[in-house]
Amino acid sequence: MVVIVRRELTDDQAAIFAVHTAAFARPDAGEVPEARLVDTLRGDGDVIPALALVALINDEVIGHVLCSRAAIDSFPCVGLGPLGVLPAYQRRGVG
Repeated sequence: MVVIVRRELTDDQAAIFAVHTAAFARPDAGEVPEARLVDTLRGDGDVIPALALVALINDEVIGHVLCSRAAIDSFPCVGLGPLGVLPAYQRRGVG
């Protein structure tokens, strides 16, 4: 299994949403908050583009992780996550 990691592109957004939806789906719940969180962080301008990455196998997005700007009290910091991997590739070293 050859996994390529690269920066996310605008064209990846639907696939990224699908990855997080599948990765964090719960049988008894509706919308997946982690999938919406990625869109919210992106929309707020908090995502650090150089640290928003996708994992690909055969040009298919199978994983995603990002870092975003954050603060603890008045101290700037970086938040990590969510990190999502399609269920078929979980526990196989992709994350």
